[in-house]
Amino acid sequence: MAAILARIGAFCARRRWWVLGAWVVVLVLAVGLSMRFAEPLDTELTVSGLQSTETLDQVDREFGSGGDTGRVVFAAPPGQTLAAYRPALTALGTALGAEPTLSPPAGSATSPWPPHRPRHSTRPAPPGSRWRSRPSWLRRRTRAVPPGSAC
Repeated sequence: MAAILARIGAFCARRRWWVLGAWVVVLVLAVGLSMRFAEPLDTELTVSGLQSTETLDQVDREFGSGGDTGRVVFAAPPGQTLAAYRPALTALGTALGAEPTLSPPAGSATSPWPPHRPRHSTRPAPPGSRWRSRPSWLRRRTRAVPPGSAC
């Protein structure tokens, strides 16, 4: 293999202008053929069968694909609900060309995440974990300081 590469290299060194001209001809032919037979570029990419594509299609079906739609949010005065304002909201929705829907108050939403666990807790560590219930400097035995004394 080394002998073949050495012969090719020697040929290219002896006839460098012919080799350069051949590469320019190949480049011009490649660009010309690509311009002649290439299809126009398409900005749409469709891949069917992926979970993400199916999910985006479902979101478009259920919530709409956006466009010129919008959402108007109203809040009831403290101690009242929006149900009392349904006639006014229905009239506004009709004027805007949409049917209003009342959703539960924002205060009734719950977090999908577990409650925050403090970094240094008195609870024991889960079995098999490297997490400790207290840092090592807190686990050392400390002596009590009498009240009123300087440290």
